[in-house]
Amino acid sequence: MTTLEQRVLEMVDRNRLPHGLLFVGSRNTSKNHVALALSQKIVCTSDPDQRPCQTCISCQNAQEGNHPDVRTVVPEKQEITIDQIRDLQRWVHIGPYEAPQKIALVHEAHTLNIAAANALLKTLEEPPSHAIIILTTNSPDQLPRTVHSRLMVIRFPENSLTSESEEETPDWLGELQLLLESPPPLPPEKVFEFTQRLAKNRNELRFFFQAFEQTLRNRLERSSQENWTLHERQSLEDLFDRTLEAESRSLRRYANIALNLDHLLLTYSALPRR
Repeated sequence: MTTLEQRVLEMVDRNRLPHGLLFVGSRNTSKNHVALALSQKIVCTSDPDQRPCQTCISCQNAQEGNHPDVRTVVPEKQEITIDQIRDLQRWVHIGPYEAPQKIALVHEAHTLNIAAANALLKTLEEPPSHAIIILTTNSPDQLPRTVHSRLMVIRFPENSLTSESEEETPDWLGELQLLLESPPPLPPEKVFEFTQRLAKNRNELRFFFQAFEQTLRNRLERSSQENWTLHERQSLEDLFDRTLEAESRSLRRYANIALNLDHLLLTYSALPRR
């Protein structure tokens, strides 16, 4: 299991799991596997430090699609229909039967038709306190922005920072890498100048978050392999959580993007270096 996958599952233990998540990645990534593992962790009946155990009856039922508190929606005839979403809404608004929460998995969410997406949006805007809704997709740009903005986005990379072609890579990516590799502290005026330029093009924000999250994943992996202090590891974990939240906020129309990015970069700069 990768560091990213571990971090997602640990969000349950740390009570940091939002009610709506969007797992983004190609078909070759582990996004669907992690969505299921997250469901199993919530419904698992084994000791807390062993969840998901994959062997208890609850884990097995979730795996087989038979758990009463886990519901999966997949496209019918190449799209997810409003009838499917209405059925999901009726189910999700009833309290859980066995587990602490209900988990709804909507795979290939980019195939939601317009009526289905609008119906789902109403539930995402006011989700039941007992429900977790996870959407997975390999084409996030095809999701309505209103749906996208209600979810915490978690990107599942393949083997590198990004699978985008070289032509699509923004010219400031190298500058960001230099900032992240610079000795602390970063000059605030340099950070502000960089984030003001970046905030002008929302379409390129995904590259910032891919790069920044990859840097944090690398450091988290090092922290588990080397003798880092508990405070150092906890600081990294907290910043990783805040980065995921900031990525979700940045998709909202009125979000102060530059301020969010300033906070992430300056917090990163203040972390102990190894």
